[in-house]
Amino acid sequence: MITFSATIAMAVLGMLVGSQINRAIYQLAWQPRPIGPWSPPHAEAVGRHWTDRLPVIGWIGLRRESVLHGRGYWLRPASIELLMGFAFAGLGCWVSADRVLPPETVSSPWTTVVLPRLVTWCSLLALMTVATFIDLDEQTIPDGVTIVGTLLALLLAASFPLSRLPVIAKGGMVQTLLVTTPLFGPAWIVSFRGLLYALAIYGLWCMALMPKTCTLRHGLRKGINYMFASMIRPPRRTRPNDAPRDRWPRPAATRLAVIAIIGWLGITLVWRLGGDRWDGLFTALVGLAGGGTIVWTVRLVSRWSLGREAMGFGDVTLLAMIGAFVGWQAALLVFFLAPLAGVVVGLSQLLLTRQTEMAFGPYLCLAAVGVLLAWPQLWHGYAEDIFVMGWVIPGLCASGVCLMGGMLLGWKALAADGGES
Repeated sequence: MITFSATIAMAVLGMLVGSQINRAIYQLAWQPRPIGPWSPPHAEAVGRHWTDRLPVIGWIGLRRESVLHGRGYWLRPASIELLMGFAFAGLGCWVSADRVLPPETVSSPWTTVVLPRLVTWCSLLALMTVATFIDLDEQTIPDGVTIVGTLLALLLAASFPLSRLPVIAKGGMVQTLLVTTPLFGPAWIVSFRGLLYALAIYGLWCMALMPKTCTLRHGLRKGINYMFASMIRPPRRTRPNDAPRDRWPRPAATRLAVIAIIGWLGITLVWRLGGDRWDGLFTALVGLAGGGTIVWTVRLVSRWSLGREAMGFGDVTLLAMIGAFVGWQAALLVFFLAPLAGVVVGLSQLLLTRQTEMAFGPYLCLAAVGVLLAWPQLWHGYAEDIFVMGWVIPGLCASGVCLMGGMLLGWKALAADGGES
């Protein structure tokens, strides 16, 4: 059990992290705002003091800028820092008391399991908080949050494989959640074939994030050629007659290409090392693929059925990041529990902002927190009996997506008939 002094230290750490969360919320947004002690002061504001950078207390002093940013603007960032302090302290007590396992389980070692698990889950909580508030403000989730978060998840999975969600296997042995849990894993995961799968997942993730132009107006083959050409040689908007025709790739595409190469080298190195590190990294990569695929599929089906997207691409990258932290099984639970979390978030947003248009990202984040806190009850009480069906699970998900597409088509037809009448 964590000591009182360690609990206070976790609370202070949480408030310090909360101040950086506020910094990210205002600076990573689509329209950055000069709010907070970490950004340049407004032209009409007085100079900043060193006390302004203290968590919570600094925002009380920054009330003097209410005339520039709105009355009570400081309440939300101060509350975020205070809540992160409580969250980190509570998470420290919860993880150190082994509440992520059934009560009869033997306590986990502190240095090899508890501390890495704290680092991993506190990181996920911080990243989801940034994504939640930016999504609430702008209905968008920046790649700066999800890309960094996914890379961090992969790094932590390879560095601390025992920090992943635990399960109780047959015989009472504690194991980490792997790709095939609760079934036995196939031998090809550790073979060269498993490496190829891992490299393919990571490469497709990087390619999906690259800025590009996609169109099927001239057929599938030309559409694919145009997509790759737009990544390598983006179109020039304006070009004088005497300007050269050569065009350099977008800076974002260049950065992602470098990230892809470094990532492939790192994945290959971990595969050569093998053992728990490879199991953890491969599980994180499959979680990335599973979380991103299910949201992307629903997004494509809704676009085909309704002619518009029900979810943004930021939701795809967000659940991919969550899946890299918690695995594909937990990511699937997060996706199906998100509508229940949406009731809480939607009512809160309606009461606080009077907005009826709601983002889906906060639902995913709140559902992820719920899955982490209720993991022993969810897995050993319900989910384990479902996931033991193995390959039946993807089939059920595909059937559910097809049914959803038919339902949306029927809803669209009924709406059209109602409009004509």
